Amino acid sequence: MKGEDVLADRGTVSWLVCRYVAGRTDITPKAQEQYAWAIPHIEAGLGAIRLAMLDREDVVGLIEGLAHGGKLSKRSVQICRTALRTALTEAIDEGLIPRSPAALAAAIPGSVDDLPHHYRVIINNTDVAHLREHPIAVVIAQAVSSPADFSDGRTWTWLKLTKPAVEGARQAFLDP
Repeated sequence: MKGEDVLADRGTVSWLVCRYVAGRTDITPKAQEQYAWAIPHIEAGLGAIRLAMLDREDVVGLIEGLAHGGKLSKRSVQICRTALRTALTEAIDEGLIPRSPAALAAAIPGSVDDLPHHYRVIINNTDVAHLREHPIAVVIAQAVSSPADFSDGRTWTWLKLTKPAVEGARQAFLDP
């Protein structure tokens, strides 16, 4: 893929792999050659999948398909796996995809409106690079971890006691 084709497919696995693997200059020429060889294999299995829809099963399916297809050696499969992992790691580091693309829920300390913009657009499912078939479930969760937290009405404390009793609750609050 070149120029406008890469831009047209922005947000897909093909775009990601071409961006982070094909143009690497910080690796040896031999590694560049191996990564360039791996790109068509990755694109054939995952290329059209949008990054926001990519999940662990897709990646595992690709690697297992390459390994059990009988056409590639173990070393060749490892090169494909390494190239894909490199691209995904770079995308995570740049915030293009969440650490777990398969995340179904997020615990946040307050309102979605209080989140920084780059997280809010993901939660609201309005960021093109992170579009999902189903929006992320949001759990408002801020635990009480200091005396000052009691003044915030959004905080809470969960007590799990083997035998509910006043003495057990008192002990729970005494322990740091």
